[in-house]
Amino acid sequence: MSNKNRTHFVIETVYQIIAVLALLVIINIYSYNHPLKKDLTEGKIFTLSQQTKQVFSNISEPVEVLSFFQAYYEKEGSKPRMRDLLEKCKILSKGNFTYRFVDPDKKPSLAIKHQIRKGYTTLFMCDGNETRIASISEEDVVNAVVKVTRGTKKIIYFLAGHGEADINDGTPSGLKQAVDELKTTQYDIKELHLYREEKKVPDDCAVLVLASPTKNLEQNEVKMISKYLDEGGSFLALIDPAVTTALEPTFEEWGINIGNNCVVDTNPVARLAGGGDVVMPVVSTYGQHPITDKFRLMTMFPYVRSVERMSGSNGAKTSSLLITTKDSWAEMSQKKAQFTPGVDKQGPICLGVASEKVMSKDTKTRIVVIGDSDFTSNRYYNKQGNGNFFQNCINWLAMEGNLISIKAKTIKNTPLSLTAKDDFFIMMLVLVIQPLLFLFTGFAVWFYRRLL
Repeated sequence: MSNKNRTHFVIETVYQIIAVLALLVIINIYSYNHPLKKDLTEGKIFTLSQQTKQVFSNISEPVEVLSFFQAYYEKEGSKPRMRDLLEKCKILSKGNFTYRFVDPDKKPSLAIKHQIRKGYTTLFMCDGNETRIASISEEDVVNAVVKVTRGTKKIIYFLAGHGEADINDGTPSGLKQAVDELKTTQYDIKELHLYREEKKVPDDCAVLVLASPTKNLEQNEVKMISKYLDEGGSFLALIDPAVTTALEPTFEEWGINIGNNCVVDTNPVARLAGGGDVVMPVVSTYGQHPITDKFRLMTMFPYVRSVERMSGSNGAKTSSLLITTKDSWAEMSQKKAQFTPGVDKQGPICLGVASEKVMSKDTKTRIVVIGDSDFTSNRYYNKQGNGNFFQNCINWLAMEGNLISIKAKTIKNTPLSLTAKDDFFIMMLVLVIQPLLFLFTGFAVWFYRRLL
């Protein structure tokens, strides 16, 4: 090859390399600004459900999202997963859904402003409405958006006038923390003096709560509550040991029996988690129910009585919620904590029951009874999973647990089955076609260079 031809060849090669590199840069820039994603999994596990697409495509008001994640969650992988989920939702929303991430350690003032006590929390805001989640779940994100865009808030009434815990009390025995968190999750809270102010439970009552009464309800109150339940109401009762309410016969009609006892648990692990007190059972075993379906936290109940399922008189479906260890028992004596065979009931003991009955096509009655109220007090609300469990109970009773029900997608284990023809084709590809292709390519290169 002459020097002139060699120089021409080098220049042409350099031009080709530059052209290829320029083309690659253009392709990379375009693909970065216009990403193309294709879910090739058989179960479409990386594709949003049809319900989600409908919700986000129909958003008519701006929804702003603040996702509070510390730097740790970036490397751990949680933050990228949440970012990917929120980005998919943003694309569907046609501009009405925006999000940004905030590190609460770097911007503590913003975290304090929105009452964010820990990272891994995502806040949804729309037209003055707020709600928050502490998970990375398509279902939870959709439910949060539905809540803040719903417009009207559901009202939770707390019964008063029978020595109940004060919902505005910030001392250790009050319920202010629980009530404040309910307000941040899109509920209005009101007190209800049923015995003196009303002739019935208000029609706008989403959930009626009886928390820590110390005196019996009047008979006219019991009748109004029974009527409310017969018409499809929702009722949460938190009844401490050694207390009567006059509602016991009503609860029995709905398949719930409140024991006249105090539950003792001598399990060493439970005692350690509960601070060493045998009359503070720590629960880590839960029944099968929507309230506890995804619940993986321990809960603790200081001075609690048993609440058991029984055969109700109206056909309601009952479910056990909270189950103690086998080392526990229901102590009948209020003066000692010593198991007496034949008198005390050996554990496991149930501490809470949920009851449900479909009254009509669009109406359900739901009741939850727990044998303790202290677990919702300011002193214990943030201990273990107490607050989360209380919120789950309220959400289920308010018919908010299944606003959008999205079945979890799973990766299928589909083995590759090859026939004899498939085996033969693979063998020919590896042993014959691939070598011939290499030989042909080498010959073509040699022939091209001979022509230069």
